[in-house]
Amino acid sequence: MLGKPAFNDIKEGIVTAPLVYGLLDTYRQGKTDKFTAFNSIVCSSFANKEHDVPLGVSLLFESSGLEMADKLSIDYINQAVCDLKSTVHAENKAAAIDMTRSEHARALVGLVLKVKTRTF
Repeated sequence: MLGKPAFNDIKEGIVTAPLVYGLLDTYRQGKTDKFTAFNSIVCSSFANKEHDVPLGVSLLFESSGLEMADKLSIDYINQAVCDLKSTVHAENKAAAIDMTRSEHARALVGLVLKVKTRTF
């Protein structure tokens, strides 16, 4: 497993992109009661861990926050790969990096894909 366990940020009271997107989606859907509850626990940084964390995770799964954050990460990955492709060798500023021959470029892309496709 890479990184921290799933939803560890919520347990630590850290507001992440899925939570922000989840709040926005809940609001856009007009779910006033759920938005109010969701907003309250997020703003309190999940102060009441035993109650707020399970409720926050539940409300997150009822929204499209995870999917929206996933799309954002894919957009960033695509942009990073495009940027990497356009990077030039220091020795030859006119030659673009050949992604299939550059060990460093392959390693960077591999790292991104490993982090993106990890399972929890």
